[in-house]
Amino acid sequence: MIHLKTSEHITELMPLKTALELENIDCFIKNEFNGGGLGEIPFTETWPELWIKNESDKAKALSIIESFSTTSEAMADWDCPECHERIEREFQLCWQCGHVLAVE
Repeated sequence: MIHLKTSEHITELMPLKTALELENIDCFIKNEFNGGGLGEIPFTETWPELWIKNESDKAKALSIIESFSTTSEAMADWDCPECHERIEREFQLCWQCGHVLAVE
């Protein structure tokens, strides 16, 4: 298993997980429900972590994660071409239908 990313907020990892799954990359979020342990263990130990299961998927997964961070810095809000839902620029994944924004 390979650790890809840690975030204080699970909302940052969920779109990444969905994008990886859409590319058939077997992944999971560790510490998804560890918030209740806060206070008993160091807070950084409770933060959600995105992991993949296969070493062979690492390069593709890292590329997907990089495209998410690069794209969100450079783009504006967008309309999903599938369901026409208005999506804020921070997201490259449509919350309504799951369409992943193609990165140029």
